Amino acid sequence: MQPSRPLLNTWLWTVGAVSGLVWGLLVLVGASLGPSQYVPRLLSSYHLEHFLAFYAIGLLAAAALPRLRLIYLGLALLGIAAALELVRTYIPPHQLAAAPDFVADVGGVFAALLPLLVGRFRKLVLEQPSLHPDLAP
Repeated sequence: MQPSRPLLNTWLWTVGAVSGLVWGLLVLVGASLGPSQYVPRLLSSYHLEHFLAFYAIGLLAAAALPRLRLIYLGLALLGIAAALELVRTYIPPHQLAAAPDFVADVGGVFAALLPLLVGRFRKLVLEQPSLHPDLAP
């Protein structure tokens, strides 16, 4: 029988990641669709802000939903980015920058999920000794 402490820690981390994801999505929607004068500028480039926002959301989503396949997680995040940019095209102050913002959003999602994908690929390759004759037992 395993001790209950690691399960408690896992539960706390998962709850923290899920709550961070929910709050992050709320902030993301509010900042994307709200009046631009109420959104604080954190960096000099708002494309970098888009990139970092979706990078953070991607990391939080990967931590909050560890059993979800990365392809589905990536597609869901890209769907959110596309929906936000589509809605933003109908808001007059945001009409000019929808395509570059979407590219920055996509870059943030890929930057967050690509290391996880590479890690899973490396684990898969290392588990198959036939692909590594030098590592065979």
